[in-house]
Amino acid sequence: MAPCLQSYYDALKTLAEGILCPSQWEPTVKYTPDMASKMNIEWFGPTTDVFMKYFTNVTGDPKILPSYHTGSAAAAVLLLVKAIETAQSLDPVSVREAFNKLYLMTFFGLFKIDPQTGKQIAHEMVLGQWQAGKFVVVWPESVAVAKLYYPLPSWDEKRAGKLASYS
Repeated sequence: MAPCLQSYYDALKTLAEGILCPSQWEPTVKYTPDMASKMNIEWFGPTTDVFMKYFTNVTGDPKILPSYHTGSAAAAVLLLVKAIETAQSLDPVSVREAFNKLYLMTFFGLFKIDPQTGKQIAHEMVLGQWQAGKFVVVWPESVAVAKLYYPLPSWDEKRAGKLASYS
């Protein structure tokens, strides 16, 4: 199980405190149309808040949070829509060529493909840490919701129930 998933913390409890994990995206990450505008790139799709409303409408439970897997799948659909709109076609070759021209931001972050390799070159991972039972984004600073806990309690201290803190 991946350290950034709730099931990881549920299994390890306080032993998970302070553990870091890279993630493609987290629901607290707020890429915005304003951020895109300041970078002079296009914004496409809903904001994180609107995406979360859509997600809650589907699940019917506001306590359920989407994983980065859910966010990336939703962003992939948005990007496909944008590529089809750009290509003005459903032809796979035309759509692929349109993907090569896209440089934009969605609620999931930046998107740009290297036309030579086909690799996504703009998206940044985020780094999260388990703090007081919650997985919080601590990097990059532009989307962090908390500071990094460091130093961490020892394993023995964690077993005794000590939580990481800003000491």
